[in-house]
Amino acid sequence: MRKLKLILEYRGDDFVGWQRQKTGCSVQEAVELALFRLTQQQISVRAAGRTDAGVHALGQVLSLETKSTLPLHVWVDGCNAYLPRSIAVMSAEEMAEDFDARHSASGKLYRYQIWNSRARSALLEKTHYHVRSPLSLDLMKEAADVLCGRHD
Repeated sequence: MRKLKLILEYRGDDFVGWQRQKTGCSVQEAVELALFRLTQQQISVRAAGRTDAGVHALGQVLSLETKSTLPLHVWVDGCNAYLPRSIAVMSAEEMAEDFDARHSASGKLYRYQIWNSRARSALLEKTHYHVRSPLSLDLMKEAADVLCGRHD
């Protein structure tokens, strides 16, 4: 059995989140369907973490096991041919048998972006929170202090 790591990026607008759900299409469901179409095997993927509905990801790590001998570049190109345009496989890598995307992860980075302008932005509306009024840097630094450090 072969263990692979895939790195994905996706726009979460069209999905109910990462994890497969009964209420709509998930990123996991779309990825597993693309993998089936590529390999004709039922392949389950594990992610380093889950995202909620509408959340985007840049560098989501997946692990999977397969009997397929397809070259790594085919995993990237083939998956991308079957995935919706809002999901892309960026890389594929052969991993040791004990690799698990969730348990091998050493950390995660979350980015929350604010568009601070009187006018809304047509280009940033899906990736930034719009705040029309001026922001106080001092108050934001004070509030951010609680976010510093390691948290579970």
